[in-house]
Amino acid sequence: MTPLLDVQHLTVTFERQGSQTTAVDDLNLTIEAGETLGLVGESGSGKSVTALTILRLLQPPARVRGGQILFEGRDLLSLSEAEMRSVRGGRTLIPASGRSRYSASGRASESQTKASATRCCLTRL
Repeated sequence: MTPLLDVQHLTVTFERQGSQTTAVDDLNLTIEAGETLGLVGESGSGKSVTALTILRLLQPPARVRGGQILFEGRDLLSLSEAEMRSVRGGRTLIPASGRSRYSASGRASESQTKASATRCCLTRL
């Protein structure tokens, strides 16, 4: 069976004034239908860059240097912007905030979920 999301050897860099910084280095992850994945790490570890890259919302000076992103078997890096809008549909990215008080050991309350959803950077287009 084809995974829902399959990211292989993803590398993302930022280029400024002739220097290059690697934000995501050779990332591999697979998510099957029905699974949930939470990206956890220190500030600056590449969590948001990874999510924005998968959704193809990352802007220059960021650049995908290598890898493949397959969603339901479709190569997201080769799709047109119109095709990506269709893929994104009503999916939502809820970025973490340093001011948030979420506990990884507990469940988000309905009010926390609604508040986060209003701050998300993706809406139905």
